[in-house]
Amino acid sequence: MNRSKKIELVDKAVSQLKAYDEVYRKMYHLTGFSPESTLSEAVNAMYENIIELTSYCIDDVGEFLHWYIYENKFGKGGMMVTVCGKGYEVKSIGQLVDIIEMYYDIIGGEFE
Repeated sequence: MNRSKKIELVDKAVSQLKAYDEVYRKMYHLTGFSPESTLSEAVNAMYENIIELTSYCIDDVGEFLHWYIYENKFGKGGMMVTVCGKGYEVKSIGQLVDIIEMYYDIIGGEFE
């Protein structure tokens, strides 16, 4: 898959995940359901499946998409990631895909 297709796929996945976040927040405020509820577990499973499947499709062997979403807050954190001793700021999906491709090329990895 080429870079532009990867960016398009990640963009769609991120948009869907943000929509799930919004629905989750609204449902919580309306119902006050617990994070351990069946509904919450189902939404969390869908969320994680989107991340895992997207990562697989874009050869994200370093799990950078997971990091981008959870730790870097969809790029809002502007956090740095280090690849081969060099730091890179990741604020956009394009930058994320660049890191994923660089890491894959360096390790020549297969997705486990």
